[in-house]
Amino acid sequence: MKIELRKVSYSAQLSEETSNFHADVWIDGRKEGYAQNHGTGGPTNVLPNTLRVRLDDYGKTLPQVDIGTSTGGEPHMIVQDAEWIVDDLLSDWIARRDLKRSLKNRALYTLTDGPGIMQTKPLTADRLAQLLASEEIKVKWKVKAWLNAMPEEEALKVFRSGAT
Repeated sequence: MKIELRKVSYSAQLSEETSNFHADVWIDGRKEGYAQNHGTGGPTNVLPNTLRVRLDDYGKTLPQVDIGTSTGGEPHMIVQDAEWIVDDLLSDWIARRDLKRSLKNRALYTLTDGPGIMQTKPLTADRLAQLLASEEIKVKWKVKAWLNAMPEEEALKVFRSGAT
């Protein structure tokens, strides 16, 4: 089952405790409904109810997720439900949007000798291309990998992990 969010309207400014958004939910290339959250700490609403039930049932077939505990210790496993699936897709959408924005005019890279993702200040397209092609800079800055040169899915995975 391919589930995706389209026509996402997201507002970080209106997000208080949860993400404020509205998005169409598509399954296998067909619009099946929508999801929304007002951003004030309430649940993500998935409508119509038939879509929520379908996603709840699908979530039962997925691996349980360890959400941890506030005090550490034993893992706390939960079954994925419609709300979890949609919120996870929204997190992916936000990360992908942020990555694309950064890659437009900045070089993002990981280091050979440390964790984290580094980025340059905004650059012109020509300067960015020169920087990414320079072996001298790659050695001088101890660049392990340029996210700009990775396939999008791989770069997104590194970006979301924070290159820990």
